[in-house]
Amino acid sequence: MTKLPSLHEQLQPVNKTATNNVRLQQDEHAHQENGNQYKIIFDTIRDGIFVHKISENGQTYPFELVNPAACSMTGYTEAELLQMNPGDLLENEDSKTLCIEEYPDDLHKHNSRLLEAVMLRKNGSRFFTEISVTKVILGGAPCLVCSVQDITLRKATNRNLAESNSRLQLIMDAAHAGIWEWNMQNNVNIWTDELFRLYGLEPDCYEASYDVWRQSIVPEDRDETERNIVEASKKGVEFTAEWRVRPTDGTERWLMSKGTPFRNTEGKVNRYVGIVIDVTQLKLAQMAEIKEQSFRKAIIESIPGTFYMLDAKGRYAGWNAYQRDEIIGKPEHEMPEAAAIESIHPEDRTLTQEKITNVLKNGSVEIVEGRVLLRGGPAFRWFLMTGQRIVFDGNPFLVGTGIDITDRKRIEAVQTFLARTSSAAKTEPFFTALAEYLAACLGMDFVCIGQLDSDGLRMKTLAIWLDGHVKDNLSCAMKDTPSENIQGKEICIHNAGVCDLFPRDPQLQELQAESYIATTLFAHNGSPIGMIRLIGRRPLENPHLARSIMNLVAMRSSGELERLITENSLLQSEKKYRNLFESVPIGLYQSDMEGNIITANQNCLDITRCSKEDREVWFSQDTRASYVDSKDSERFRSLLLKQGYVNGFEARFRRYDGTIAWLSNTAKLIYNEKGGADFINGSFIDITERKQAEEEKTKLETQLQQSQKMELVGRLAGGIAHDFNNMLGVILGNAELALTCETLDKTVINNLQEIVNAANRSSNLTGQLLAFARKQTVNPKIVDLNMLVEEMLNMLRRLIGEDINLIWIPGNSQPMVNIDPSQIDQILVNLCVNARDAITDIGTVTIETATVCFTDTDDDDGTDKRPGDYVMLSVTDTGHGIEKQHHSHIFEPFFTTKETGKGTGLGLATVYGIVKQNEGFIVFESEPQKGSNFRIYLPRDKNRTPLPADEKTDALNITGKETILLVEDEPEILKLCRMILEKKGYSVLAAATPGEAIRIASEPDHKIHLLLTDVIMPEMNVRDLSDKLLSIRPDLKILFMSGYTADNIANHGVLDTGVNFIQKPFTIKALSKKVAAVLAGS
Repeated sequence: MTKLPSLHEQLQPVNKTATNNVRLQQDEHAHQENGNQYKIIFDTIRDGIFVHKISENGQTYPFELVNPAACSMTGYTEAELLQMNPGDLLENEDSKTLCIEEYPDDLHKHNSRLLEAVMLRKNGSRFFTEISVTKVILGGAPCLVCSVQDITLRKATNRNLAESNSRLQLIMDAAHAGIWEWNMQNNVNIWTDELFRLYGLEPDCYEASYDVWRQSIVPEDRDETERNIVEASKKGVEFTAEWRVRPTDGTERWLMSKGTPFRNTEGKVNRYVGIVIDVTQLKLAQMAEIKEQSFRKAIIESIPGTFYMLDAKGRYAGWNAYQRDEIIGKPEHEMPEAAAIESIHPEDRTLTQEKITNVLKNGSVEIVEGRVLLRGGPAFRWFLMTGQRIVFDGNPFLVGTGIDITDRKRIEAVQTFLARTSSAAKTEPFFTALAEYLAACLGMDFVCIGQLDSDGLRMKTLAIWLDGHVKDNLSCAMKDTPSENIQGKEICIHNAGVCDLFPRDPQLQELQAESYIATTLFAHNGSPIGMIRLIGRRPLENPHLARSIMNLVAMRSSGELERLITENSLLQSEKKYRNLFESVPIGLYQSDMEGNIITANQNCLDITRCSKEDREVWFSQDTRASYVDSKDSERFRSLLLKQGYVNGFEARFRRYDGTIAWLSNTAKLIYNEKGGADFINGSFIDITERKQAEEEKTKLETQLQQSQKMELVGRLAGGIAHDFNNMLGVILGNAELALTCETLDKTVINNLQEIVNAANRSSNLTGQLLAFARKQTVNPKIVDLNMLVEEMLNMLRRLIGEDINLIWIPGNSQPMVNIDPSQIDQILVNLCVNARDAITDIGTVTIETATVCFTDTDDDDGTDKRPGDYVMLSVTDTGHGIEKQHHSHIFEPFFTTKETGKGTGLGLATVYGIVKQNEGFIVFESEPQKGSNFRIYLPRDKNRTPLPADEKTDALNITGKETILLVEDEPEILKLCRMILEKKGYSVLAAATPGEAIRIASEPDHKIHLLLTDVIMPEMNVRDLSDKLLSIRPDLKILFMSGYTADNIANHGVLDTGVNFIQKPFTIKALSKKVAAVLAGS
């Protein structure tokens, strides 16, 4: 069996290893504290520093100076310590004597001395210190500088290390440290059980060996770890190694081993003894610290510019790579000695140093613009630099960044040049000065500025600058140059190689050009008028800056060039315009301040209708009285005196011959040298026709808007009319059929009658919607308007009530109109109901008719009347009237002046729709508290004889025996009509489609007297269906029915004159009467 070493031998390396382990942990702690390179910069001395004068004749002096660590160590403030002497802090008399009395004498023999003493804190606690005392001369007086280090922890550590071997073994076990021994002579290994567990192995399952140790290491660390240990063992030196193990549970751990060599009597290393501890948490902390440090460094390096940190002396304590390489231009190790102010341009150093001082001393946040030398100069760039103070351990530092603003400053310089360079006050032409400036600003050798021909193929130069000299202007072609295709574009830039790209440009070849810039100059309307071209013999240094500068220059140059072109054009055309004075199509005049004309051209005389003979008379008159409205004259004069000019003042004028015209007056005051107004220069334009056109346009726009509104509502009404009418037809028909039963209860009869009444009202509502939308299906007839009104009088009197007097004034001549009589009823009802609602208590409604004739010479009253004969229907009330601001809206759908819930806004819109449908117009007049008057004009029919009225028959008793072919695609309507007709005695052949109807009509067994068909049918147009059936049965009579609007029905050709038609929904009475009439041939 291998003999184990003695306990003393085992513990000897353990003691040493443990001590090293503690120091390792302390070193690791220091590494964590000082890991961040920027934190190291701000750390101050951790030892307490106490400075005091040397005692004389038993007298002790208080401390002269202490640092923050001294305050932290003792618990006293700086002010308190400066009132104390060394004896106040030492625990016993021996220490006091050693430090205060004996030690100064010893300083004559030694420069410094190291001793240990027990010191007292402010709270009374005691701690062990190691004091390094040095004699120095401060201010001519001998002083002691005491550097005090708290060694309490170290003393405790030493005591722990002095414990017995058994206790040390317990500590090692508690710390989970493994101990090993390697006999190099026989290659025998001895491991403690804890070491097996650290390797992730069971002690009972493995024997300690070099191979087992090697296999426990993760493959990535195995070779390097083995190589380091082997090299150390060959040299016989102590080693420290770190590696990772990955036990069977998969958890990776870091281990650290320290091995100490032992020698035999011959002095040769024959064995190693060491310790292994788990340093996983320590390694993770180190990696986290490294990662955090890398992250912080990456942030600083990502700053778009410079980053710097200055200490209180203005030297670099931190920087990024840009600051180091581009600005300072020194290696890393020389940066701490570099003074930041030396990198600033000499002309900017005073201001910059003031900002640095304000930051460090006062804590101000400063921003300054300045020139920064590149690697010591003379090259520089402009930077916007910031500074903010931070304090570490009582020491101030300036942290700041710098942003390169060189391009911005150069652009500002261009803006300054353009602002102070005025073409109006020039010592040299603007474009010459600009060419010279651009050559210097952008480092170009050739600059030319010119005006393009109208076709853009050639350019006439205005300024040429070549190699520092002005050259004569010339005309040059654009073909084969880089500028040939940039017209209409803003800018063209070639950074380098332009000579090779355009070998046919002789100027580029002559200059051996490398770079090229061209920008187009535009007029205010966007057309190209000129160009600036720059050529350089070197590559372009900063294309982005060049583009920005040229964009600025192009804006100003475009304005200057356009002004120059305009001035030349004005000079060329001045003579021509002078000759055109008398031929301009406006009236030009000059008058004194009293309104008397001094001079005027012929057009002015023509506009004012003044002949040459009357010229002098008109000139002597005050033309201010020519305004039709004197307020216009006052307003014109007020504006003229206030602002010195008046543009396009429009007003009605009384011309010299007394006629009225709309004139536009533009005038300007002409002042004398003293600033007083001498006379007025002005012009007249006759805008009478334009005003008339504007009034006509306004009227037409109003009519168009109304028409569009009616069309919109018509689409809405027409969209629901068909389906709604079909549903009403089913409801109305079935209710009426039910009423024919003789055994009905009275209550049931009343309920059915209510259904009939509701259906009729709904039908009327649909008709009203269609009426004001002009979609109503009508059956116009030539009727006497007086007769229609008289038939309505009794109903109207009941409608408006007994308190309102109804007066009827019929016209003398026969007022014949072609209109559906029901529409006259609708007009009268709506107007009389509105009149009734407008009258409070007692009043009068007057209905009047007359025949009138309008001609072309009648005054325009704002309506859309046309020349011709008309029949007038007038309704006048004595109600409260309508406010003027509502007049333009009263015929709009859903507009009402009544209270909420008392008006639908459909009444007058319905009247308007009916009148327009019948090609008439309405004149409306109303004043508040005086009533309203509606005059409706309908075209008068030339036929003075009304058509004979239908014979009155009792529709309820009408019966028949004829056969009727009924065609309807709606099953409910088909069923209802069949029931009604069969109840009246007719034989009914029902068909749901046109095809089925043709089949029934083709059968010879059936004798068919009447075709009753819906207008809108699937499969076939109803007109084609009727033609087909008439070809089979020529004597067939036809009656059409539909619930669609008039325009939909008209599209199917069934509203022509003489065509029999009945509108859905219809009553049993209406259908019976219509069928009997058609069969009878009426």
